[in-house]
Amino acid sequence: MKKFLMLFALTLSPAALAISPPAPDSFRQPQIFSNWLLNRCAGKAATDKAFTDDAFKSASAWLEVSHLPVEAFSEGDNLINAYLKMNLTGSVTGNFNMMKCTLLSQSQDAEALYNKYKK
Repeated sequence: MKKFLMLFALTLSPAALAISPPAPDSFRQPQIFSNWLLNRCAGKAATDKAFTDDAFKSASAWLEVSHLPVEAFSEGDNLINAYLKMNLTGSVTGNFNMMKCTLLSQSQDAEALYNKYKK
Protein backbone atom coordinates (compact mmCIF):
# COMPACT_ATOMS: atom_id res chain seq x y z
CA MET A 1 0.00 0.00 0.00
CA LYS A 2 2.89 2.39 0.80
CA LYS A 3 4.37 1.84 -2.64
CA PHE A 4 1.03 2.61 -4.23
CA LEU A 5 0.68 5.85 -2.25
CA MET A 6 4.21 6.91 -3.16
CA LEU A 7 3.58 6.18 -6.83
CA PHE A 8 0.28 8.06 -6.63
CA ALA A 9 1.99 11.04 -4.96
CA LEU A 10 4.69 11.10 -7.65
CA THR A 11 2.13 11.18 -10.44
CA LEU A 12 0.51 14.21 -8.84
CA SER A 13 3.75 16.11 -8.30
CA PRO A 14 4.26 19.39 -10.18
CA ALA A 15 7.10 17.83 -12.16
CA ALA A 16 4.79 15.09 -13.42
CA LEU A 17 2.24 17.70 -14.50
CA ALA A 18 4.77 19.88 -16.34
CA ILE A 19 3.78 20.78 -19.85
CA SER A 20 6.28 20.28 -22.64
CA PRO A 21 5.24 22.52 -25.53
CA PRO A 22 6.38 21.60 -29.02
CA ALA A 23 9.37 23.49 -30.36
CA PRO A 24 8.44 26.19 -32.89
CA ASP A 25 10.62 24.54 -35.53
CA SER A 26 8.61 21.30 -35.21
CA PHE A 27 5.66 22.92 -36.98
CA ARG A 28 5.14 22.74 -40.73
CA GLN A 29 6.12 25.89 -42.61
CA PRO A 30 2.53 26.91 -43.49
CA GLN A 31 1.61 26.65 -39.79
CA ILE A 32 4.61 28.77 -38.85
CA PHE A 33 3.50 31.53 -41.22
CA SER A 34 -0.09 31.29 -39.97
CA ASN A 35 1.10 31.56 -36.36
CA TRP A 36 3.29 34.54 -37.26
CA LEU A 37 0.28 36.28 -38.84
CA LEU A 38 -1.85 35.60 -35.76
CA ASN A 39 0.77 36.81 -33.28
CA ARG A 40 1.76 39.87 -35.30
CA CYS A 41 -1.87 40.81 -35.87
CA ALA A 42 -2.65 40.44 -32.17
CA GLY A 43 0.24 42.75 -31.37
CA LYS A 44 -1.03 45.37 -33.78
CA ALA A 45 -4.58 45.09 -32.44
CA ALA A 46 -3.69 45.21 -28.76
CA THR A 47 -3.87 48.35 -26.66
CA ASP A 48 -1.95 46.94 -23.68
CA LYS A 49 1.80 47.55 -24.04
CA ALA A 50 2.83 44.36 -22.24
CA PHE A 51 0.56 42.24 -24.43
CA THR A 52 1.75 44.04 -27.58
CA ASP A 53 5.39 43.43 -26.66
CA ASP A 54 4.69 39.77 -25.94
CA ALA A 55 2.78 39.29 -29.20
CA PHE A 56 5.56 40.90 -31.25
CA LYS A 57 8.23 38.80 -29.49
CA SER A 58 6.17 35.70 -30.17
CA ALA A 59 5.84 36.69 -33.83
CA SER A 60 9.63 37.13 -33.95
CA ALA A 61 10.10 33.60 -32.65
CA TRP A 62 7.94 32.26 -35.51
CA LEU A 63 9.83 34.40 -38.01
CA GLU A 64 13.14 32.91 -36.84
CA VAL A 65 12.07 29.39 -37.80
CA SER A 66 10.41 30.33 -41.07
CA HIS A 67 11.99 29.62 -44.43
CA LEU A 68 10.08 32.39 -46.20
CA PRO A 69 11.85 35.48 -47.52
CA VAL A 70 11.42 38.82 -45.76
CA GLU A 71 9.10 40.00 -48.55
CA ALA A 72 6.46 37.52 -47.40
CA PHE A 73 6.40 39.17 -43.99
CA SER A 74 6.27 42.67 -45.45
CA GLU A 75 3.24 41.66 -47.51
CA GLY A 76 1.88 39.86 -44.45
CA ASP A 77 1.99 43.14 -42.53
CA ASN A 78 -0.04 44.78 -45.29
CA LEU A 79 -2.56 41.94 -45.14
CA ILE A 80 -2.79 42.32 -41.36
CA ASN A 81 -3.51 46.03 -41.73
CA ALA A 82 -6.24 45.31 -44.26
CA TYR A 83 -7.90 42.69 -42.04
CA LEU A 84 -7.80 44.98 -39.00
CA LYS A 85 -9.69 47.62 -41.02
CA MET A 86 -12.53 45.18 -41.82
CA ASN A 87 -15.89 45.92 -40.29
CA LEU A 88 -17.13 42.87 -38.39
CA THR A 89 -20.27 42.88 -36.32
CA GLY A 90 -21.80 40.47 -33.88
CA SER A 91 -24.51 40.15 -31.29
CA VAL A 92 -22.48 42.40 -29.00
CA THR A 93 -20.70 45.60 -29.95
CA GLY A 94 -16.95 45.57 -30.34
CA ASN A 95 -14.07 45.74 -32.77
CA PHE A 96 -13.61 41.95 -32.95
CA ASN A 97 -9.90 42.46 -33.61
CA MET A 98 -8.88 39.02 -32.30
CA MET A 99 -11.52 37.46 -34.51
CA LYS A 100 -10.09 39.38 -37.47
CA CYS A 101 -6.63 38.08 -36.59
CA THR A 102 -7.90 34.51 -36.27
CA LEU A 103 -9.82 34.74 -39.54
CA LEU A 104 -6.71 36.12 -41.25
CA SER A 105 -4.42 33.39 -39.96
CA GLN A 106 -6.76 30.72 -41.37
CA SER A 107 -7.72 32.56 -44.56
CA GLN A 108 -7.26 31.84 -48.24
CA ASP A 109 -5.42 35.18 -48.36
CA ALA A 110 -2.83 33.86 -45.91
CA GLU A 111 -2.51 30.59 -47.81
CA ALA A 112 -2.10 32.41 -51.14
CA LEU A 113 0.57 34.67 -49.67
CA TYR A 114 2.42 31.68 -48.23
CA ASN A 115 2.23 29.84 -51.57
CA LYS A 116 3.54 32.90 -53.41
CA TYR A 117 6.80 32.82 -51.43
CA LYS A 118 7.35 29.19 -50.49
CA LYS A 119 10.38 27.54 -52.01
